[in-house]
Amino acid sequence: PNDFYDLFDTLENLYIAYNSFSGRLDKFAGFSKLVNFYAYNNEFSGTIPDGMGKLSNLQHFVFAENKLSGTIPLGFSSLPSLKLLSLYRRIKSGPKLTGPLPPFNNNPSLEGLYLDYNHLSGTIPTDFLEASLNTKLITISHNRLTGEIPLTLDSFDALNIEMEGNLIDRMDVRFCDNVEWMDGKVKDFGCNAILCPKHTYGTFGRQNGTDSNGTDSKCTPCANEVDSTPYLGSTTCDVPINERDVLDIFYNALGGDDWDNNEGWKSDKSICDWFGVECRDGTSVQAIRLGANNLKGTPPKEIFLLRQLHILWLHSNP
Repeated sequence: PNDFYDLFDTLENLYIAYNSFSGRLDKFAGFSKLVNFYAYNNEFSGTIPDGMGKLSNLQHFVFAENKLSGTIPLGFSSLPSLKLLSLYRRIKSGPKLTGPLPPFNNNPSLEGLYLDYNHLSGTIPTDFLEASLNTKLITISHNRLTGEIPLTLDSFDALNIEMEGNLIDRMDVRFCDNVEWMDGKVKDFGCNAILCPKHTYGTFGRQNGTDSNGTDSKCTPCANEVDSTPYLGSTTCDVPINERDVLDIFYNALGGDDWDNNEGWKSDKSICDWFGVECRDGTSVQAIRLGANNLKGTPPKEIFLLRQLHILWLHSNP
């Protein structure tokens, strides 16, 4: 209700996680007293207004698994009370956060920063986490970050930072001596506990002992003739493929123009928003459900290039 916004100068805590609230966040930027804002797993969309980065009392801002896009306001890097910023997008499809990774260089209270599975790009700032003294977990994995891990992070005696699945290609050997990093796993596995070396891969893009299935998550050399792992922290040796191209081949082979519903197909929309397509992490096709949709022909062999595809439902077609 609109009268809810009359609380803009008094409301301190707002917990609305696990609902289906939608719309933009612009009006919330005026809640000057806000301390804790938990809205995990809703349907909020659009950009994060700059005003959210000016809420000086803000401690927890949890908007993971919404549909936010655009850049992260630089003001978040200067919130003195900020303890947790959670904006990851591991499940939901659609536009994601883009632009540079803010430095978060003036957040002395910061404990958790969860930005994984977005489309952040550029290098990790040299002053990243500069004033943070109590960080517990930083997740910037599975973005599009490039270049070198800044040596300034070596000043941390202990740090848990997940960076796999990016385009990072350099890490100073001095990081290998930080025996308390990654919950102490650097003591056991050296730099492999931070990121797997180039030309290798690991289940988690790093070595961290055994996984939940009892499998040793070590960094394994790639045997491919094509060098498909030129970056640190690879999670697979597979040669990267363009899933949009595979789906275009699928569409053409099965008479897509005559489907009963082909909404989104061959458009500029995210492939995860094409009719019948579901994605695992907002980018990789996990399921294609096109039963009873007038598909004609034989699915092309290229469909097997979709490495994360687990479900293919094509029943009740001609």
